[in-house]
Amino acid sequence: MSLDIYERREYRQNGFVYLLDDEEKTAWIKHGRIKRCRRYRLPDYMMIDGVRYTIVGVEAGAYNHPRTLHHLVISDSIHDFDEYCFDGFKNLESIHLGKGWDYLDGWYFINCPKLRTIHIDKFNPYLKVHDGMVLSKDGKKVYLGFSNRKHLTIPEGVEEIGQYAFWHHKKLETIQFPKTLRKIGDNSFSNCPKLRSVVLPEGFRECVVQSFIENENLNLIDFPATFLKLGYQTMVVCPNLQTIVLRAPQVVETSDGHPYGGIPTDTCRLYVPADLVELYRKHPVWKAFKYIFPIEKYANYEIPFQTLSNHDDVFDLNKIPIEVLDKGWKRYRPYLLKGDEQHPLQFGRPIGGDTPLSVLQNIRDVITHTFEIDEKQFVITEDKGEPLISILIALCDDNVEVMEAAMQTQWYFKENSPCNQLLEDLKGRRWMNVRFKIKDRPRYQSAWDHLCEIENNVGK
Repeated sequence: MSLDIYERREYRQNGFVYLLDDEEKTAWIKHGRIKRCRRYRLPDYMMIDGVRYTIVGVEAGAYNHPRTLHHLVISDSIHDFDEYCFDGFKNLESIHLGKGWDYLDGWYFINCPKLRTIHIDKFNPYLKVHDGMVLSKDGKKVYLGFSNRKHLTIPEGVEEIGQYAFWHHKKLETIQFPKTLRKIGDNSFSNCPKLRSVVLPEGFRECVVQSFIENENLNLIDFPATFLKLGYQTMVVCPNLQTIVLRAPQVVETSDGHPYGGIPTDTCRLYVPADLVELYRKHPVWKAFKYIFPIEKYANYEIPFQTLSNHDDVFDLNKIPIEVLDKGWKRYRPYLLKGDEQHPLQFGRPIGGDTPLSVLQNIRDVITHTFEIDEKQFVITEDKGEPLISILIALCDDNVEVMEAAMQTQWYFKENSPCNQLLEDLKGRRWMNVRFKIKDRPRYQSAWDHLCEIENNVGK
């Protein structure tokens, strides 16, 4: 039986400090030395009085921040490393792992900002590299992502994403998860400042600890029906989170009393099964959310709006389902738009984020919830390359006047467009197509470009 690391004998040789197991003739590197070089190979053995000791491990801090090292080779004999063992290798670009390495996570290469290439010996029975990720040999677990790309696709067959696998990936914006995914480990996607949305597949069951913590631009997270319990601080300190979807057929349990710390509970919308809405509203933890809605009201925001090049002909009342028009017509009583105790208008409501999806989502929410406009009765169109909100309003009583006044009090809408249209449906009822432009176009340019890109790709 090999000795515990603390029971090993310390031995010094040629500037190195080793921890020896004299029975098994193995050694750990406690303190090493990398001379001024670009490429370095960790030794696989050392000799003492003609006796060979195989080097099997490296302690944390064994190598002190080599400034010139770009490429590191790990010998086949080494299979144990302490966390932080390569902390601060600022110029390390690539690493080769030998046949003995059987585990990996983000802690090993913390503060290695230039690491973009990891090679693994083809005869390693435990690990393999696939598309910028280190996976288990059977492809069921992702240990580490090292490509730091904008758009990430986890391959099918992966069931678990290990701890710190994509921690501090500063460029990551979107993730495509496989249908086989079941578990996400500690801090797997924490501190990803550009991550916008997370949609987990059906069959997914577990977030361990702080899986999505401190993602300042995370706007949407969608949990499937198979997800029944929220891990400890799964999504805290996400100040721009605006939509949480919980699809489980029962109230999702929580591991701590405040799983939403750092989330704007006064604006974030929680969507749950219709029969559970009241239970969530009364739940000691979830009741902190001001807006809790049935999941049927939730829409997938990946393609949140329709874009049309010809803004002069936005709505075709012959194509809008008559039941949508009937429902809208009955709902358009002046007090609903003017506001009362049950349906207050929220003038000047702020937008909860500057990412493309968050901007579009919040504009959508203002229209559908504040003004109670059906999704099929508004679109975002384009007027000379500029975003334009088009809303179909029932022309009864003073609805149009109220809507125009209310929209213009929202600080991010300009005055209404001069190209409003008067339309008539199959029942002879009159509708007004009212147009509004968005203020501060430069701020929303990325949102508009992103939307147009989605629409163009869909059309191909």
